[in-house]
Order: sequence, then structure tokens, then C-alpha cells
Amino acid sequence: MKLRRIVLLSGWIFLLVVGFVGCSGEQDDAAGATAAAAASATNGPAETVTRVTKGLADGRPEVAWQSLPPSYRKDVNGLVNLAATKMDEDIWNTSFSLVQKLTRLAREKREFILEQPMLTQGVEDKRELEAGWDAVAGILETLAGSELADLKKLEQLDVEEFLAGTGGRLMEQMASASALSPDDGWKGEMSRLRRTEATVISDNGKTAVVRIERPGAPPTEETYVRVEGHWIPKKLADGWSDEIGKARQQIEKMSTESLAENKQAVLMQLSMVDAALDQLLKTESREQFNAALAPIMGMAMGAMMAQAAGSGSIQMTPGSASQVEDTGPGAAVVFPEGLLDPPTDLAQGSLPGTRSDRHTTGATAGSHELYQPGEVRFGQAHLYVGQYLRVNTSAGLNAVCRLKTVQHDSLVFERALHGGWATFAISEDEIESLRVVEH
Repeated sequence: MKLRRIVLLSGWIFLLVVGFVGCSGEQDDAAGATAAAAASATNGPAETVTRVTKGLADGRPEVAWQSLPPSYRKDVNGLVNLAATKMDEDIWNTSFSLVQKLTRLAREKREFILEQPMLTQGVEDKRELEAGWDAVAGILETLAGSELADLKKLEQLDVEEFLAGTGGRLMEQMASASALSPDDGWKGEMSRLRRTEATVISDNGKTAVVRIERPGAPPTEETYVRVEGHWIPKKLADGWSDEIGKARQQIEKMSTESLAENKQAVLMQLSMVDAALDQLLKTESREQFNAALAPIMGMAMGAMMAQAAGSGSIQMTPGSASQVEDTGPGAAVVFPEGLLDPPTDLAQGSLPGTRSDRHTTGATAGSHELYQPGEVRFGQAHLYVGQYLRVNTSAGLNAVCRLKTVQHDSLVFERALHGGWATFAISEDEIESLRVVEH
């Protein structure tokens, strides 16, 4: 399974624990998790709301977890552990070793990084930028050193322990990062949570209606139900089985065999990233750092182009754009000589070669129809090979790219990047519109 999907899954689980029960209880006694869990099973619905809101405001996400019924906690722990079993240990651990190396880079090459125009543009106070960077580096450092970095630990992860340890540290770091902003949204939200008040309107022992008053928001009335001795929002209880079932099915569909087939390609890509980070770590001057950064920026831009186009794989191949082999869905990022040359700006029409040079197959220079701006149908795309089309896809890509080849169910495009080209395929069902662009 791709790392991005794992991150999304982890985020979903964290939100499930913290967000869904964001109306659950307070624990003034810091004696420990066992006492908090026992209290959550005996307190009423109003006390439950107060305990969770104040627990979160104090940076203790485990309090929300403790307010879940035991079977719900077991479900979430099971999902996390099941997802871990679907991972390839080499790929997972290698990926996190890169996160650790990226953390080193953020610390050791901080001066060079903070001089990059992409970061400094529009920044009036460099000290604010530096403080923000340090906050981000701290969050990365926490994640890199957490239980998530070791797949074996993830297979046995106890979510409550994770929330009480890593989760609390992350909340503290996010609070520190937010404090750097003039409005400090995190502090404001935590203050509102801490001042939330709950009043029971009705309670028959199994179902209760709770009036919740939050500063700056109109009062609301929410229905709570008692499940295994714990008061939880009725909406959470009603949808729990279905949502957990769907999540489990999605995880079960993850094929370890499919990942194994692509393992060497993935490890090769990770090794290239690792080598690139090593080059950056070895630099000793701003000039050396910028020279090492240029091809990496090209690779990153190629990855974004591939993602926006709906494809996910990236390959680096020496040579020129004309030497890239068609590989089907995916992207090949090519770095020819002159890595530091600025990228061609396709949007402004400063394109390499003449129209006849670019027109490689499927038409002649005398075909007037080929050069008429307008919509292009997929079935007629072969007539426009070598020309530049504005591509709009369901994945959010909206860019001018050169059509390289046509396959039976996809179009292969290429686009100039900083120091090279990105080549990627877009399937027919992802394309929303194509339009000829005159240059």
C-alpha cells in the first residue's frame, strides 16, 4: 500500500478517536488512564462531554479515547494492527528512515533552506519564518521517532498509549506552531473547548439529550446513548458498525502480492530519494546546496504532475525528453544536461522546437484542421500528437502539455520541468476536456 494511503488512514483513525467523540469527558485526577476509563463508565452524559472537551483542551487526546466503549476501542486497535500487516516491512521502514533523514536535513541545513525564494517570497519578518520552520521540524522529528516508524511496533500498537505519548506531544507542538501566528487559532479553539458547558435536558438511563454551549456559537442539543456503560453521541453509535466495516473491507482489499510485484521499483525510487538527501546533507555552501536541490525540485514537480494527472509512479531516467520510453500509466522524470537551466514556461508559449519539429506522427504540416483551436475528442487525439493541448482532468490537473503518444485507453503527455521533463499517462475516463493551444 502506498505511504500516502497509510497517512490518510492514520489521520482518519485519529479523527475518528478525537473528532467523533469530541463531546465526551473530563479527568481532573492525573492518576492514570485506568482511573479515567473507569470514571467514563460511571459519569453521566454531561460529565462525559465536559471531561473530553477539557481533556482535549489540556492536550490529552487519550481522554477522548477512554470515553469510547471497550468494543469500539478494540475495533480501532484492530484496524490499525490489520493495516500494519498489509505493509511491506522493507518499504515501510525505508520510508520512515527517509523521514528521519529529512528531519536531519531540516535541522542541519536550516540556513540554506530558509534562503530559498519559494519560502521567503512575501515574508516580511524572517524571524517568524525561522520559528515556523523550527516548529515544523519538531513535528517531523516527533513522527520520525514515534511508534509509527517501526512496522513491527505498529502491528502491536496500542492506540491509547500512542495518543497519551506521541499524540500529546504532537498537540503540544501544534499549539507552539500556532502561537507563532498573530491570531493563534489553536489557542482560541482550545479555549473554546475548555469553556464548553453541558447540561442534561432529559435522561432515561439509556438515551439522553444534552444541551451544549460553546463560546462564540449558538447552543446545540445532541442526543447521547449509553453503550457498554459509556455515553457517546447517537450519531457515532448509529454509524459505527457500518464505518468500521467499510474501513476493514478497504484494508482487506489491500493486496500484499500486488505490492510485492512492485517492491523493487518502489525501493529503487526510495533509494533515489535517499541519495538526493545525502547529496543535500553533504553540501557546505549555499551554492552547493542550490545545485543539489535543482534536480530534486524537478523530481518533486514531476511527482505532483503525475499525481494531478491521476498516475502515481515516478521514474528518473537519464537522457532527453525524446528518449523517454512509453511506460503506460505513471510518470518518468528526465534530467538531461543543464540541470540548473530554468524550466520552459509552457503557459506563456515559450516552447522548444517549431510546429513541424513537434509534430511527430499522425498528421502533416498542411493539415489545417490540426491547428484550429478547439475541443479535441479522445477518438481524434491521434491527429494531434506532437501538439500542445490544455488538459483538464477529474483529478484537478489543468495545464498545457504536449501530447506524445496515444494508447488504447490513455493519452501520454510530456511537460517541461525545471531541469528536465515529466512524462505521464492519463486514462480516458479521467479526462474532462482537451483543447488545442496555438503557439
